[in-house]
Amino acid sequence: MSHSSVKARNLARDPRAAVAVDDEAFPYAFVTVRGTVRLAVRPDDLLLWTTRIAACYVGADRAREYGERNEQIDDCVVRLMPERILARADVAL
Repeated sequence: MSHSSVKARNLARDPRAAVAVDDEAFPYAFVTVRGTVRLAVRPDDLLLWTTRIAACYVGADRAREYGERNEQIDDCVVRLMPERILARADVAL
């Protein structure tokens, strides 16, 4: 993410955030994490994070290539400090 994006500006103004992940496969599960964020502009580990994130989308064999490309496009890492975690597994059982 760019530190000048609308999302980054909104998080800088109000650092409260939440992340939700759900498993849509039966018997279903979810986790929600709420807390405050810290924005790190051009942190020393930016390439590490752009590469790790790229691996989720393009696979390990092309992760470095896309990580390096995205390091040039993006300049900000958002770190969420959890304050509240809610999780449920086997929701439909």
